[in-house]
Formats: sequence, C-alpha cells, structure tokens
Amino acid sequence: MSLVISKNEKIFYLDGILNASTVNYFTNYFNSNLISTEEVVLNIDNVVEFDNNALSEIKELARTIILNKNTFSIVGNRCRQICESFNQI
Repeated sequence: MSLVISKNEKIFYLDGILNASTVNYFTNYFNSNLISTEEVVLNIDNVVEFDNNALSEIKELARTIILNKNTFSIVGNRCRQICESFNQI
C-alpha cells in the first residue's frame, strides 16, 4: 500500500502507509503545497502504519510551519501517539 495525500481547504488527508518508503513523497508534497497555506491540519485517520522516519518528518514539517508563524494541527485516531513523540524533543 502506498500513501495518498488529498486536500480540502486547510485539511490535508493522509491515506495509506507513511514510512521510510513513502516519506520522500510526503516531504515533496508538502514542500510544494505549503507556499500559500496559513493553517495546516493533518488528518491521519486513514494512516494504517507509520514509523520513526514518518514521525521525524512530521516533526520537521510542524517546525517549518510554526517557524513561518502559521498554524499546525494533527487530527485523527493516532494523533496522541504522534503528539507524545513531539513531547520527547
């Protein structure tokens, strides 16, 4: 299974697997789609698997967005696991 990213207004929907084999797609997608986005919401309800590579990249994405004085949020059934990893840095 791969990773599919779609957008509806400020919400980016991730569907599939976010790991070492798909993290480059994730990074490239957000590098090219965040130019005019003031608020980013990641919906991870349909992410069936993620690894430490994915967590690192999500942290980097959040850092970049926040440094640009924009808003970043994660919603979904596994957001607690991701947010807990944020607290470890």
